[in-house]
Amino acid sequence: MPPSRTIKLIAGLWLFLISAGQQSLHAAEDFSTTDSINRILQALPDSQKIIKLLDLSRQEQAGSITGSLEFARQALTLASSAEDTVMMALAKLRVAELYLQKGIYDKSLALLLEALDQFKQEGMEKETGYCCETIGKIYTATGSPQQAIPYHSQAVSVSKKLNRIPDVARNYASMGSALMSMDSIDKGLTYYLVSFMIIDSLKMESEKNELLIQIGDGYLKLGKYEKSLVNYYQAMELAEKNGDLFLLAQAKSRIGIGYFRMNNLPAALKYSRESLILADSIKTYRIAGESYLNLSGIYAAQQNYKKALDCYIRYKEASDSLLNEEKITQIGELQAKYDITQKEKENEALKEQNLQKAATIKRLVMASVIIALLLLLALAQLMMVIRLNKKTRQLNLKLAEQGKELEDLNDQKDKFFSFVAHNLKNPFSTIMGFSELMVKSNDAKEYDKIDRYAKHILGLSEHVNKVLENLLEWSRLQRRSFTYTPEKINVTGLIRDVLEMNQKEAARKEIEIRYDLPDDLIAYADKFMVTTILQNLMSNALNFTPSLGKIEVSGYLQGSQIQVSVTDNGIGIAPEDRAKLFRIDVHPAKIGTAASNGSGLGLVICKEMIERCKGEISIDSSLSKGTTVSFTLPVSNSDATVPESGEIPKPDFEQLVKEDIHTLGKLPEPFTRMCELSLLPKYDEVSSVLSLDHLSDFAHEVESTGQMYGLTSFVQYGRHLALLIQTHQVDKILRVLPEFKKMTDRIKEK
Repeated sequence: MPPSRTIKLIAGLWLFLISAGQQSLHAAEDFSTTDSINRILQALPDSQKIIKLLDLSRQEQAGSITGSLEFARQALTLASSAEDTVMMALAKLRVAELYLQKGIYDKSLALLLEALDQFKQEGMEKETGYCCETIGKIYTATGSPQQAIPYHSQAVSVSKKLNRIPDVARNYASMGSALMSMDSIDKGLTYYLVSFMIIDSLKMESEKNELLIQIGDGYLKLGKYEKSLVNYYQAMELAEKNGDLFLLAQAKSRIGIGYFRMNNLPAALKYSRESLILADSIKTYRIAGESYLNLSGIYAAQQNYKKALDCYIRYKEASDSLLNEEKITQIGELQAKYDITQKEKENEALKEQNLQKAATIKRLVMASVIIALLLLLALAQLMMVIRLNKKTRQLNLKLAEQGKELEDLNDQKDKFFSFVAHNLKNPFSTIMGFSELMVKSNDAKEYDKIDRYAKHILGLSEHVNKVLENLLEWSRLQRRSFTYTPEKINVTGLIRDVLEMNQKEAARKEIEIRYDLPDDLIAYADKFMVTTILQNLMSNALNFTPSLGKIEVSGYLQGSQIQVSVTDNGIGIAPEDRAKLFRIDVHPAKIGTAASNGSGLGLVICKEMIERCKGEISIDSSLSKGTTVSFTLPVSNSDATVPESGEIPKPDFEQLVKEDIHTLGKLPEPFTRMCELSLLPKYDEVSSVLSLDHLSDFAHEVESTGQMYGLTSFVQYGRHLALLIQTHQVDKILRVLPEFKKMTDRIKEK
């Protein structure tokens, strides 16, 4: 990274810490007059001037929002003149914060969106997350919650990457509020609960109380009154503990509403009265109005209509008082907008004067610029000569490489002609011989022989046709005219299709075909090439497996690759023939079942295609016992840039269970009892409670059990779950928990 950019990023980090509340290093200086401020600023370079202006903006905020905004705008103007992207973004963020404080949402939102693009461009992830979170809150506050959700989601991703778990919790809660306002109660409640689990584990008491009330409100809207009361009671106890009278009044009001919905009128009356007393003492019209309205409903249900009417009148009075407060606030916001607009007009006039002065300076500098351009032109000509020399050397190297490629092509041509001569001459000679015999047999009317000779000719013709098809495919591969189009493919589905195509030939030879495959074996490769590879391997296996033989196809995930194997119990391949299998210039020994032999080109094509798909092929064979051909394919595009997101790869638990069952056979009785009496009950508990402490204990016990009984699947599951808990990846914990039940069910079946 260039030194200038490093300095900018350090300055940005310093400013961000200041915004969190650090005292400025120059807080002791006296900035009481404009002259003293200007004298100090004039002595500083531009970059430090911007930092000082933003610092002054924060100091002034407690006394005057307008003065604070003026300092922030000066910083933005100076940063724009200096074309300093980092400082421009920080100044825009500061101005947007002040606009937001004064309720000027449109201008605040516009500046935040501009600052967000610049923070992303400079790679300032902490500021990016803060911007996304603030933008989401503005959209929710202005009645556009559907637009808020993508920004809160971005903030969650950034916070996870930076391991800022409290920010993750706050953004989950904000997403819940947005969904609630869209009447998506179930989804909103889910985000509230995930946020609460994180906040509870981090002991964030200040956020916990308000979130409990929001969760209770969600259950109340769904009609789950008992669950809503549980959360309201927790909020009430926490508010009493912290001495927070506002939240205490709010919690008691909501408890009263919950009991009223459940038709428990005495309890509803008690808590609504207590809430009203607290609301009156702290002068909060919103909660007082809510309590009066609930009391009106309670008295009406008790047929005490006089009190019900009196409470309703009090509710209307509280609502009117609240409305008056909101109108006064709106008038203040309009006055602030007017003042800011006037100040902006004055700034525009000053900017025009500065532009005129800049034009004068620009004319004076023009002569120097012309001289500099002439020097640059001379330098450019020199660089052009150097570049031409370099290009000439590169062309010479390219010519040498093309000469080597031409030699390789000539070598391939010789191999091709040799192969054609060997693999087509003999079959055609045989066909001609059988044709001559057929003519003679026809004259003698020996129809049985004619039928036998015709079948031989048909078999040889099919063999020649297969050789020609393979030659065409190999030729296209060599000429690079075979388009390679990689994509995400389901290899399991392709294998099943190929097995179905070859089922008729297998039935003819009475060969049993078995396969052991996961439902979704995904790879990143060319679909046509993979189909061709599988068809060639199955064709070879059927060709070289005797009648009543067996063929097995298996596949599994292995790290960042998948491996597919085709195994037969045919006659196998001699060690001296294995080295010849992937060479077109060497004809392999005649191998196979009765009247079966191959050209060897199918495996050559398979190897070419597998390597084109960034995989590898291998053969394991024992003479008279059988052959296993295996190949690998990548799971994802290895050429793509992998983000440094701290992703924890998920093990293939299904494959690990298969390996454990194969290795251990029948599991001991103590293990089964431990699962029934300890592990499965704890799994049910952690699945319903979702406490991080309980989850951590559960993960440790699963890993210990796996180590005790030699179960790799349990060890890997415990370690993976522990890592997710350690990094607070709640969404992945929720997805990986059901895997344990699937593992135990599979083991119990065996």
